[in-house]
Amino acid sequence: MQNTFRTLISKEKKSLTVSFISTLIFFIAAHGACFSSRIYAGDYLNQIIKNDAAWQIALGRVFQPILELLRGTVSSPWLIGCLMLFWTFLSVYMTAKIFKTDDVIVICLISGIETCNIVYTASNATFLPWSDYYAFSLFLSIAAAFLSTQKEWWKKISALVMVTAVFGIYQAYVFVYITIVAMKMCLDISEKKDIRKTLKETGISAGCFIVAGVLYFICWKILQKKLGIWTSDSYNGLAGLGDYEGYSFASLITKAYGQFFSFFFEPQTFVTIVFHERSFSFVWEWILRIINAAVFISIPAGMFFINRKNKVSKITYIIQASVLMVLPLLINGICILSKGMVHTLMIYPYMFIYVLSIVIMARTGIKRTVPLIAFATVIWCSIVISNQVYMKRNLQEEAAQSLMTRVVERIEETEGYKAGETPVAFAGSFVLSPHTKPIEGFDAIENIYGVGNLSFTYPGLEKSYLKYVMNENMNITEADTGNEVIKNMPVFPEEGSVAFNEGTLIVKISDIP
Repeated sequence: MQNTFRTLISKEKKSLTVSFISTLIFFIAAHGACFSSRIYAGDYLNQIIKNDAAWQIALGRVFQPILELLRGTVSSPWLIGCLMLFWTFLSVYMTAKIFKTDDVIVICLISGIETCNIVYTASNATFLPWSDYYAFSLFLSIAAAFLSTQKEWWKKISALVMVTAVFGIYQAYVFVYITIVAMKMCLDISEKKDIRKTLKETGISAGCFIVAGVLYFICWKILQKKLGIWTSDSYNGLAGLGDYEGYSFASLITKAYGQFFSFFFEPQTFVTIVFHERSFSFVWEWILRIINAAVFISIPAGMFFINRKNKVSKITYIIQASVLMVLPLLINGICILSKGMVHTLMIYPYMFIYVLSIVIMARTGIKRTVPLIAFATVIWCSIVISNQVYMKRNLQEEAAQSLMTRVVERIEETEGYKAGETPVAFAGSFVLSPHTKPIEGFDAIENIYGVGNLSFTYPGLEKSYLKYVMNENMNITEADTGNEVIKNMPVFPEEGSVAFNEGTLIVKISDIP
């Protein structure tokens, strides 16, 4: 075993080294600020100490509790960051291996795309306790795509196990597997490989996906029954899986294509100069639109060039054209399964459009200067966006601390209040408070998924802040939102916004809808 491992390291030394160094540099540049700042917010604030194992199983993420058992339930940012870095490095290496490249520039570009993207940024900014799980799912999906096409039976079994695990960690990442399998098939037949053999390999990979889905479903249902856990019917639950009553497949397919192209042609940009009250972020929007249009053109054009060079058969053109036409649907297949409910954490497969273009450009042998500048621009934009988002989160955290310090001070100054004994209830939500507002100057990144205007992105998080961040000894209970006296109270910080009602100290933080 040791000799085999040493041989592998020796053989793959260049790819491993370039993958690690480039990923480390990109990871620090894009996400280092996240893991060295206080950004308690959203679901991260709610799960500083993770206690949602039953909820995750109810959502179908049946293997997440196993990862918690291994990593621990404390959402330690430095540990999560190190794990993310490790799994991303391996993902970059496996991507290079799948597409058969050890070219330093190509690997660096792949690393930049897979490390610096809006999916990782949104995850780290609000859903940090799960960020390393998502990175692990990414690695498993890519590794499975490679192993499923290998000759050895144990590699195919390993791929099956990996895809099953991805289903049970975060289902959306199985479409990374599907995306890579489809892309690999198109590139393989361009290299004049045996079409029947290639289609057979692809069929085995597809079969692996189906069998893995069945195995996952069985494991999930067995565990649910043993533990007495329900099936969540929330917006991201699986209670309605397969029930398309009231939905049109045509409209869902149209929506899947629309979401896919919208990502590339309505790109996220960053905060930049403002002149005569107009933000110049639109300049970056158009730069990215032009680059993305070139990326989409480069894929079929590059394949055509390679096909002509290798003198492939007409059936190759037909297969590739068919796959490219449905590729957006394969990439955004989660849209069909979720009946149109897709958010940023679910769109990692989109990144492989860039990867495919990078690989094709390298294989055509064209001059690299222009493509290198284009992809470097995409990566740079992602790095800037990430740092601005983390800066915004850090400012939100400082604002939250200031706000909650004033709230606690008012509570403690109220006559009759006894710490740990007096029932305290918050009425309303800081999200709806007329006295809270977005931080000025961050308009260009205000729509990043999950970030919002405050650390308290939904009602109830003020309780988590008091519990975990401020460590207040406070007997928190629920307010009777139907009580007319509470409804008529003024809103914090106005006089009378902190007052007793029927023995409970009420903190009115917004009007109650």
